[in-house]
Amino acid sequence: MVQGYFNGKYARCICSPRTTGYPIGHVWWFKGNQTVTGSAPINYLDVSFDSSDPVQNYTCKGVSAIGEGPGSTLTAKFAFFEQDTVTIESSTSIIDLCGETNYTNTLIPITCRVPKDKIYPAPIFNVFYEGLSFDLPPEGYDDSIFYQSQFYPSPDAGGVYQVTCRVINEITGNTQERGTPFTFRKPPPLPPKITIKGETYQGVNALNRVTLAAGYTGDMTCRVEGGYPKAHTTQLTCGSLTASGGENVATLTFQGDQLNKSMDGTECKCTSQHVTLCYNNKETSLTLDVTYAPVVTFSHDLTSSEFTEGDTPTFTCTAQGNPPPNLTITRKITDQQLASVQGNLKTAELTHTMAPLDFLDTDVYVCIGQNIQGVTTEEINVGVKSKPEKQESSDEYVAIAVGVGVAVLVVLAIAALYLRYRSSRKMETPAPTDENGYPVILPDPAYEYEVPVTQSEGQGMRPEGESQS
Repeated sequence: MVQGYFNGKYARCICSPRTTGYPIGHVWWFKGNQTVTGSAPINYLDVSFDSSDPVQNYTCKGVSAIGEGPGSTLTAKFAFFEQDTVTIESSTSIIDLCGETNYTNTLIPITCRVPKDKIYPAPIFNVFYEGLSFDLPPEGYDDSIFYQSQFYPSPDAGGVYQVTCRVINEITGNTQERGTPFTFRKPPPLPPKITIKGETYQGVNALNRVTLAAGYTGDMTCRVEGGYPKAHTTQLTCGSLTASGGENVATLTFQGDQLNKSMDGTECKCTSQHVTLCYNNKETSLTLDVTYAPVVTFSHDLTSSEFTEGDTPTFTCTAQGNPPPNLTITRKITDQQLASVQGNLKTAELTHTMAPLDFLDTDVYVCIGQNIQGVTTEEINVGVKSKPEKQESSDEYVAIAVGVGVAVLVVLAIAALYLRYRSSRKMETPAPTDENGYPVILPDPAYEYEVPVTQSEGQGMRPEGESQS
């Protein structure tokens, strides 16, 4: 016996009287008040394990013609463990670790069991895999057929593991093991990683931003780490650019001018899939901050492209750039700065209104946009023309014509009065004539005349210019 147990499922017990007594007695076996040896006395008893009565109590007594002695009591218990009776099983050999907490297995148990008629007393179960061991309490079915224990294994990493069930009979010290391989599929624990220029970004986060200069050429890589088996159908997208990988890596290469100002603010996304269909944390996003030199436009508000004295044009200088550009309006020839502004937005605007123009304002006016990516300029040539003479209106012409007409009439009236006056004078005093009837010009008594006199031989003196008749 071991610790009060018979080792095995059968035993023969012998009972001998301590004294012969008189008259001589015989040995009888009782179970309760009933004999178990039939109608004849017998000194031995064969007992066997009965799962319905695993602990059996018997009494051995000496009986003679004058009575029976007190006897001895036997408690028959059996400890045994039959070979090759342990099984380990599950509804499937592929277990997906998709629990809500830490990706644990909460759906599919692995069961280790042994029939109750193959072991006694109840065993201790021990399950181990990946070097870890678990002592599990026995759990029996209601039909009492099996000792069994269930557990939900959750390895730290997915893979193929040999899961072993060890069953121990503590009384006999007998141990049996049974193992079988299980495949534990587990999604990656973290989102994909996007790597560019040596920097790594992970998850959906508004702070995931990378600054790249327009024209950058190089690789952007998305990689999914962990999980069993590897993730698959990994895809990386930036705007209209897409790269796909058959497994857990996708690489997008920027070439030429693919990365330009139109890509500024573009969100790149990396997604991946896993065979478990429970890779919920499967996306990473990254926003591109593309830097580029300012794109400048320069204009004025005059309807004509010509500039004239007295005009007051307003110049508008706008620029789009990243980082936000600084703007300046200058005169090129005189190198005079007219206005400037420090940009704080990617689109900046600067205006400047000129005083009334004169010819001294003739120059080349320049709009300058500048940031760390470069300087861009636009020019407007301003040649100031003289203001044209004022053209009289038709009303003014009519007024002038009327005025001229009136003036002519006045002059004509004065001339008519003068002629009438002369005519009246001639009628009153006829003009003097000489003996030949020629008019004689009378000297003006208010003026002293000096008449030169010439003398010729044989003639008297006569005024100069008068000839001899």
